[in-house]
Amino acid sequence: VRQRSAVPVPGVKAFLGLVKELGGRVAIVTNRFAKLCEDTKENFRIQGLPFDVMLCRVDIGDKNPRFAAAATGAAFGDNQPREVVAFVGDNILDFPALKQSLRDEPESAYEAFGRRFFILPNPMYGSWQQLPAR
Repeated sequence: VRQRSAVPVPGVKAFLGLVKELGGRVAIVTNRFAKLCEDTKENFRIQGLPFDVMLCRVDIGDKNPRFAAAATGAAFGDNQPREVVAFVGDNILDFPALKQSLRDEPESAYEAFGRRFFILPNPMYGSWQQLPAR
């Protein structure tokens, strides 16, 4: 992270650019610790990845308060509520109020996926590692 040399996932630059072009705002909610936030922001800038705000982990890993800060506008400093139209992540915890226990829910619980929630594969790490295999 401190090397600021991470390369983006293919397609992310075009995706974020289109969001901005269409008038959207981009809030990056990450569990990188606050002490690494400036390095992460700079890496985004070096890679030409547009964003409006980056919300890093201050104490707990729960992203829900940061999701709420983006939706209420607190994260943008203007307290103007916003409709969050899409969440993109590589882990179930990247989506509001969801947990790994979702796998035990009926198919109807997955309705937001592909419409409002978009998950990217990450076979390297994630909260799924703590679950027993089935």
